[in-house]
Amino acid sequence: MLAPQPGLGQIPGLIEDACETGRVVALRVEGDPGPLPASVDISMYRIIHEALAIAADGAVEIVLRFGEDDLHLDVVADRAIAGWPTPAMRERAAFCAGAVDVRPGPGAGTRMQVRIPRVFGGALA
Repeated sequence: MLAPQPGLGQIPGLIEDACETGRVVALRVEGDPGPLPASVDISMYRIIHEALAIAADGAVEIVLRFGEDDLHLDVVADRAIAGWPTPAMRERAAFCAGAVDVRPGPGAGTRMQVRIPRVFGGALA
């Protein structure tokens, strides 16, 4: 069966699925999503999906900020996450002219920050 590619509109469903398994996952969205290039929409969705899969054992807080020029993603896990970012996460961000940064989070946690321009130049925009 064919289905449309997922995008940021399906993030609440990812969070709901994770919470139904007993996980603690919080999502906060700030700003106006407005229109996004499909490449940006699916790339950010896939990065969030993969981050949740890798941090499957602990609590996660996700903040997605829609700025005027950029999307900012802040994912904070309550424990150390050795697998962030994966090569696929870096590639998805780079494909959209963005960047990924990982650093220690609060306590023993890990924080991953992703920035992707809302619109970018080039043939793939």
